[in-house]
Amino acid sequence: MAHLLMIESWVGASGNLLPPLLRELGHSYTFVTRKASHYQNPMSSEKHAVFRYADDVVETETNDLQQLIESVRHVRFDGVITVCDYYIETVCEVAKAYNVPCPFSAPKAQDGSTKRCERLCEITRLPPVIPTEVEGAFLQTGKPWVRERRKSKHQGVV
Repeated sequence: MAHLLMIESWVGASGNLLPPLLRELGHSYTFVTRKASHYQNPMSSEKHAVFRYADDVVETETNDLQQLIESVRHVRFDGVITVCDYYIETVCEVAKAYNVPCPFSAPKAQDGSTKRCERLCEITRLPPVIPTEVEGAFLQTGKPWVRERRKSKHQGVV
């Protein structure tokens, strides 16, 4: 199966769901992050899923594209992924640099998709929706489901 390069992750939700799923499907990955301590829950000694399931971890500045590309030169990988929408453009650029696939068709402006979504919610007066399968997966953990408001009144988060 494939060995992937996973660039950053969400600390919760899909960041906990994807790593064991990749392993279950027979894939492996190297996790790349700019700050490993960001993923450690101060209330627990248990390692975050992105570390528990990773074959290797590379700590480098993920917001500096050239440094990132250079820092993973020693890693053999078949594709590049992320579950963090902030890094979609970075994933596309790293995949292009190494001529490997990624799940995104073309680089997107990092703040454009969020702004377009917020604008669409304003125009249509529709609230943002968290997909049912995401909410269902989270509820299976037994943790309380909480929605907070961030910068935009239209951006619901877990």
